[in-house]
Amino acid sequence: MTREELNNYVWLKRETEQQEKRLRRLQSRKPKGVVGDTVKDYRNGKGIPTKIEGVAEEDRLIPLEIAELTISIEENNEILRKQLKEIEKYIQTIKDPKIRVLMRCKYIDCMNWREVGETNHMDPSHVRKIIREFFRAKK
Repeated sequence: MTREELNNYVWLKRETEQQEKRLRRLQSRKPKGVVGDTVKDYRNGKGIPTKIEGVAEEDRLIPLEIAELTISIEENNEILRKQLKEIEKYIQTIKDPKIRVLMRCKYIDCMNWREVGETNHMDPSHVRKIIREFFRAKK
């Protein structure tokens, strides 16, 4: 497993979180309901007022956007589950428990270096150095 593969997992997870926020925003939008207008019908030669009703253009597209976004999120979640299994298996093969903990924090919990350092009572630059040396030694 390479550092790029681990970083791809982090970015895919972030993308999914952003899509879920967007989905919640779309679902919370209140449709304006039925809109209407009055026009004159000249089919009989004389203008008879006629009411036209319909759904606003932006409201018409919301259910379609929600459906497309839901499908995309489900696909991403399936990919995430598969990658998470692979990453967990990989991390379990690491012999050093300190590196295992740091890798879980960084790549599975999607923490930044400062958060990883604070969580493990270490300086962020030291954490970064440990992980960098681990990947260099692996090559």
